[in-house]
Amino acid sequence: MTDEPTPTEPNADEAKKKRDLSEKEARELAKKNRERIDELRETMSTSSEARRKRDEENAKVKEYKEKRLAAETEVDKVKTELDEKKEKLRLLVGDSKMPFEKLQREIEELEWIQQTEATSAKRERELSKQINDLRKQLPSSEEAKKLYTDVGALRERLSKLNAEARDNRKLMEEHARESDVHHNKHLAAYKSGKALQEKISSAMGVLDVKRGEADAANGELAGIQRKKRDEESQEYEKERRETRAKETEIKHRVELKAKDILEKFRSGEKLSMEEFLILKESGLM
Repeated sequence: MTDEPTPTEPNADEAKKKRDLSEKEARELAKKNRERIDELRETMSTSSEARRKRDEENAKVKEYKEKRLAAETEVDKVKTELDEKKEKLRLLVGDSKMPFEKLQREIEELEWIQQTEATSAKRERELSKQINDLRKQLPSSEEAKKLYTDVGALRERLSKLNAEARDNRKLMEEHARESDVHHNKHLAAYKSGKALQEKISSAMGVLDVKRGEADAANGELAGIQRKKRDEESQEYEKERRETRAKETEIKHRVELKAKDILEKFRSGEKLSMEEFLILKESGLM
């Protein structure tokens, strides 16, 4: 059998190269896709965690907003009540600009001077006049005194409510900013994950094509190799037939020659060593 390449061998090499190239490209694509899938898992985890934190911050925003609104609602109620009591007090007291507590303190101080200090008659008259003028400004009823007390309590209550509303607004805004940070992080991770999903999906399509090309090239290679084996088998059978035919022809010639040698031997002629071996090989001796 000849060792020279058959016409099909270059095609087999080409098909093998195509198959190996497609399989290599498929492996590289599959590896890249696995990396992208791992990255996608991490990205989606980041997105999910950012969304969870955003929702937590939004819940706090809602909580402090409700508290702020409740405080502001109470502020409106207290303001209304305060305005009503201040109006009642104005009607009872008149146009005096000095608060009840300050009036009391002024009167007490003047009375203390009047009682403890040595003063002239003129100074005594001046002190008495000041005390009387201030007493005229004092509330003339228990209702007015109670209104003074209520107004003071309402002012204190209003101050606390305003501080509460202000604090809750500040907390609400702080958590709203934190929510925006986590929301933006969630959106960025979500967009990144979506882009990765598109790349993975696209790569899967290319991967299927490359695997198909590898399978086709492998099938082509298998067909070429099968054809080559068939051709080699036919060539081998042809050579075997030719060899058997040659052997038969040689054997036939040897038999004919052996018969001539046998006749020669029977006639008493002397045989050479070669003739003797031919006769022995033919089986006639």
